[in-house]
Amino acid sequence: MRMAELLLEAGLPKGVFNLVTAGRAEAELLLTHPRVRGVSFVGSTAVGKHVYSVAAAHGKRVQCLTEAKNHALVLRDAPIRATAQRVINSAFGCAGERCMALPVIAVEEPIADELVATLCELAKQLKLGPAWEESTELGPALPPVSTRPSCSTDREISRRGRQAGPGWPRRLRSRLRGRLLSSGRPSSTCDPDACGWEEVSGPS
Repeated sequence: MRMAELLLEAGLPKGVFNLVTAGRAEAELLLTHPRVRGVSFVGSTAVGKHVYSVAAAHGKRVQCLTEAKNHALVLRDAPIRATAQRVINSAFGCAGERCMALPVIAVEEPIADELVATLCELAKQLKLGPAWEESTELGPALPPVSTRPSCSTDREISRRGRQAGPGWPRRLRSRLRGRLLSSGRPSSTCDPDACGWEEVSGPS
């Protein structure tokens, strides 16, 4: 929203760029309204298929980018602590819900244990809280329904008997009514684990 304000302050004529906050009902209108000529969507595969089929059926140009996993490659000569801090920033910034969040790291074996230990140390230090508090480092997942995929992944990891990191991703009781999930990490991933190849919109 601040970006929209900055564009107006910079002199962009009103109506050239419009920002509309919307729920599902409003989004459906955008998919079918005759004055909307194109649709671009980023999100889950299930929603992407719906967006594509409905918008395309109404003669619109459509692009849907769905469920990608972003990867980092860490080589043995990387500075451990600096690298771990950057991974933490990417994985947990914006509660892990931004499209460029970093949920997967490929690490050379000689430094793997040290990197994982440093990641765990830094993850435990993250301060959870509401976004309006300056000291908050890991904010809420919005809306509360966004926490369900992460919690489902947590249950799947537990069912498989895999090691889970600190609080991965434990639902917290707070004044934000379950919107806060603590930071965490699975110790390793391999097929057919869903957490290794499906996008998790949360602190992962």
